[in-house]
Formats: sequence, structure tokens, C-alpha cells
Amino acid sequence: MTTRIPTPFSYLSAARAYAQGDDDGERQWLLPLAEAGDAAAQCRLALLETATRDYAAAQAWFERAAAQGHSEAQFFLGLIYIDGQGVPRDYVQARGWFERAAAQGEARAQSYLGWLYDNGYGVRRDFATARLWLERAAAQGDADAQFNLGSFYRYGKSVAQDFATARLWYERAAAQGDSDARQALRELGRG
Repeated sequence: MTTRIPTPFSYLSAARAYAQGDDDGERQWLLPLAEAGDAAAQCRLALLETATRDYAAAQAWFERAAAQGHSEAQFFLGLIYIDGQGVPRDYVQARGWFERAAAQGEARAQSYLGWLYDNGYGVRRDFATARLWLERAAAQGDADAQFNLGSFYRYGKSVAQDFATARLWYERAAAQGDSDARQALRELGRG
């Protein structure tokens, strides 16, 4: 069999295989693209490897994509270190990957940085820094960040307690289906 040259057709074939739930077909089309250095293909291939629980292969593909500045791959490397998937759990490593992704505007990474600072995992606990990261992610529509930011205002963590602002953030998260935000709204008497 000859090696496929990466072309837009390969992307279309991979997308079609993905839509049909054909992971092997998608992998077949993505592998040549990933091997040729395509960061998006490397990241998607890594996600397929996590589905099969081959975390070493996933980490290798994520690292190749992350080295090229792929923010989603950087975010997922952070998750690997938080969850300890195939590596020892390491919040400092996770924070480093989240910081790289967050610097490029990756909302999920910003939300996780807020969580790390809120809980003091891999960093000195700092509610003000946590809130700043959560605000960035929440402004981009991240429901987890919106819920957490609502809790900051509800309980007065690094801000003056403000139930109206808490409700606003909970409502935004609830509008995206966040059940914890709906519960918080009920507890605040509106929801």
C-alpha cells in the first residue's frame, strides 16, 4: 500500500469516517496527516487513542501537536496530568499546559486554571487569581467557569458578596444545561 499524501480529501474522508462513528476509518485517514506534522490531525488522533485507553500513544500525539502550539492539545495534556492518565498525577505539569493553552484563549484551560487556583492544586491557593481566570473563561461562554464564578459572588470569594451577580452567572450556566447552576438558582429563590 502506498502512503497517502495529506490533502483536503484526507480531511474530508476522516470527517466522514468520524460522522459514521468509524474510529478505525478515521484513524486510517488521520495517521498520514499526523505523521506529516499536521497538528490538528495529531490532536484528533490522540483523542482516538484516549478512547481506546492507549494513554502513552495519546500523550505522544498530544505532545507533538502541543509542541506546534496547538492549544487544544495543550489543554488535553493538562487533563492527562490532572487525571493521572498513563502518567503520575501532577498538578504542576497540568498547570503549565493549561497556561500555554490559556494564553491562546482556550476557555477550558482558563476554567481549569481557575479551578487549580481556587483549590490550591499545583499552585498557592489564590482566590483573586482564580477569579480572573474564571472571568476570562466565563466571558467566552464556558459553563463550568460561569457556575464557579457565580459561586464566587454567592459566597464572597475575593469579591463582595453579590447575589444579583451570582444569579446572572448561574443563569448563563443554567441556559447551557448546567444542573448545578439550576440548583443554585433554586436555592437563591429564582429558578
